[in-house]
Amino acid sequence: MGNSGGKSQGKGCNISKHSSDSKVIDRTEAPRNEFSNKDLGLAEQLEERSRSCSGYVTGCICQSVFQDILEYGNTTGMGRLLFHKLTADRTTQSEWLKKEAFLQGFSHLRSLGNLSEYYFSMFTDEKNSCTRDNLGTMMETCFIVSSQIDETSDAEKRVLSSLIDSALNGNGAIAMSEFCAWEAANCPRLFNGLHCWIVSRITECSSVSVPKQGIHQDDYLLNTSLLWLLSTTLSSVFTNQQTASQSYPEEKLSVYQLPVWSLLYDSNHQGLSMNRFEHHLFHYKGPTLMLISMSPNILLGVVTEEEWRESTQRWGSMNTSVIKILPKLEILERGSNMIYLNQKTRGLPYGLHVGSNVKNPVIAIDKDMESVKFNQVSGTLVEIEVWGCGTEQERQQQQEQKRWEVQQAEQQRKVKLPGQWDDNPDKALLEIAGINVNHSERGDT
Repeated sequence: MGNSGGKSQGKGCNISKHSSDSKVIDRTEAPRNEFSNKDLGLAEQLEERSRSCSGYVTGCICQSVFQDILEYGNTTGMGRLLFHKLTADRTTQSEWLKKEAFLQGFSHLRSLGNLSEYYFSMFTDEKNSCTRDNLGTMMETCFIVSSQIDETSDAEKRVLSSLIDSALNGNGAIAMSEFCAWEAANCPRLFNGLHCWIVSRITECSSVSVPKQGIHQDDYLLNTSLLWLLSTTLSSVFTNQQTASQSYPEEKLSVYQLPVWSLLYDSNHQGLSMNRFEHHLFHYKGPTLMLISMSPNILLGVVTEEEWRESTQRWGSMNTSVIKILPKLEILERGSNMIYLNQKTRGLPYGLHVGSNVKNPVIAIDKDMESVKFNQVSGTLVEIEVWGCGTEQERQQQQEQKRWEVQQAEQQRKVKLPGQWDDNPDKALLEIAGINVNHSERGDT
């Protein structure tokens, strides 16, 4: 490689002095046959792109190549952070990395078992603590690259702020161990989308964008950032999205996909009433997400994988959860038998209750859907949305059931009733009961 200055030996990492007077990161070199032909070909591609960089060093990859590949939207600086993370040596600020060092670092990246520690240290530049600003950059980057959007709306920023406030819990910074514990409890798939995107970009040696994901952010409570947040939080029963790759498949890596959910009920368009709620939810056999907006500025979520129904008994599987989304993310309760829905059976409480405590449920909505109690504090019910998280087939089956019910109702209306029903329904009812109301037949004048 044209080394004129020799190598100073160090544990795990060597620094070479080249004729170009550039410091080059050179980890302890592994045998060349440790890497596949595809790995070696990728390193060759990256080196080829580095030839146009100023001060090119033979056999090395330039930092600016990583910056070109990994820059997207507002995610400036991620290429530089990852480049330095791959070097595993923070004492140097070299802009060049030997191909063998890249191959070792990228092989480690692809096979990560703990994404949170790796990316926490990457975004904090190997510090053991993360400030609010760094945490904000981390969260927004994860959201932007997972959703492939250009910028965040005000509503989406409020969701991201809820996530940040939840992690910090009133503090100005958070340590790595605390962050990893919080992430495991609240958002165990926080970095999956980012990880999949980074591995895919580097593998393809490309900065070409992919189609945007998500939904129109102004129309629904479920904006794109909330869709992404819930995809990091909820069980795979509700998301069905691809997870971060833990291997290096021969086929082209797929882009991380946000879940695709179907809107079942929107009180803004279909009316805020229990009858409308049941009409649009019943017979949908897939898992669902219910979003409840109430005053003052509180957004709650309820997820269940069981079909909605009226019952005098509480129901719901172990995957049933109650989540406070705004103003600060909090998993309130998880477990079975937490949902109660009754508007017909007398002698029992009416309305919709969610929570394991029968007397003091987490959420209680009255049968007229005019008021709501959250943790025993009353508020105004503003809006409800329910999204189907199942398959397209489950949605079609529900719609077929509704069409069948409409057909049955139409047939019932066409049944010819006895007597002069159309002319005088009251008289017809009396005649059905055996009462003769024809005065002339009785001899009356």
